Amino acid sequence: MFFNSDNQLQQKEFIKDIENKIDAKISSMEFAELKGDSLVYAALNITTENWQPSVWGLLLFSDKGVFYYTTTQENYITRLALHSSNYKPKYSIVDFSSLDNLTFSLPKRTLFSFLTPEIKRTINISCEDKKGKRIFFRLVTHNNAFEIYQKITENHF
Repeated sequence: MFFNSDNQLQQKEFIKDIENKIDAKISSMEFAELKGDSLVYAALNITTENWQPSVWGLLLFSDKGVFYYTTTQENYITRLALHSSNYKPKYSIVDFSSLDNLTFSLPKRTLFSFLTPEIKRTINISCEDKKGKRIFFRLVTHNNAFEIYQKITENHF
C-alpha cells in the first residue's frame, strides 16, 4: 500500500485530538453523510454553509456513546481564499446521547427499493429540538446500514 509513517502518525494525532474533544476513547469510526436541512443543523449545533444539503463526517463509536464529527465544508472559492492563510476549519460534534427522545430506524424497503440503492446504507433518525419540536434527518453510511444500526442500538441506546 501507499501508507507511510507520516500518514499513520497524522491519523493517530487526528484520532487523539478527537478523543480529547469528546473526552472518550474511540473504538471504531464509520464515514457517514448527515442529510438534513438548516433547521436540523441548527438544532444539532452543526456549523454549515447555507448551500449545503448535507454534511460529511465521521460516526464515532466510543466508550461513552456515539458521536458525529464534522468540519465546516466550504465551497471551492472560499476554501482557496481561506486556506491560503493559517485557517483552521470549524468543527461540530453531536453527542447522540444528549438528544431528547432519540429514535433510530431503517427505511422500509419496497418492491422498487432497487431504484434507490442508497436505501441499504441509510439510517433514519429523529429527536426533539430544544423547543420540543420533532426533527428528522438521515445518516447515509459508507457500509451496510443494518450492521451500523445494530451497533448503535445494541451497544449505546
